[in-house]
Amino acid sequence: MQIGQSDKTFNLGSLRIVRVRTPSSVQKNKNMKESNEKKKQQLGMHIGTASAQLRKNILFDLLKQLNKNFCHQCNKEIQTVKELSIEHITPYLDSDDPKKLFFDLNNIAFSHLKCNSGAARQTKKTKHPSWHSYKKGCRCNECKKINADRVFRYRNKLN
Repeated sequence: MQIGQSDKTFNLGSLRIVRVRTPSSVQKNKNMKESNEKKKQQLGMHIGTASAQLRKNILFDLLKQLNKNFCHQCNKEIQTVKELSIEHITPYLDSDDPKKLFFDLNNIAFSHLKCNSGAARQTKKTKHPSWHSYKKGCRCNECKKINADRVFRYRNKLN
């Protein structure tokens, strides 16, 4: 499409609206695409992904400085940024006011990614560590050991 040509036409009754791309909007779009491509090339990932990683690294560093890098689920230390997960203490989905609960900072805790994934959408808390916690999805080392011991006892009972 050439600059100055109509891009879209809208008809609203007797009113006809034509959107025309101006030289500045075309150049701005081109510059933005080139800038994003350059960032992607140099960072090895999309700028949005890189920004999210940076925010998570900053958050983890602050948690360590404040000695708050302990899992809400298993109370063990979160040692690496890859293990870090933000958790909603009370699930916001299907609540009376999901938007309010989602953004409520008093409803936020930090946990190991494995512990949080295992506890997803659980409303009833189980004793931890336990086989029931493992059964409901917790994959922390203690729950995995309890499950392995249970499987070992069960297999020995069969023999």
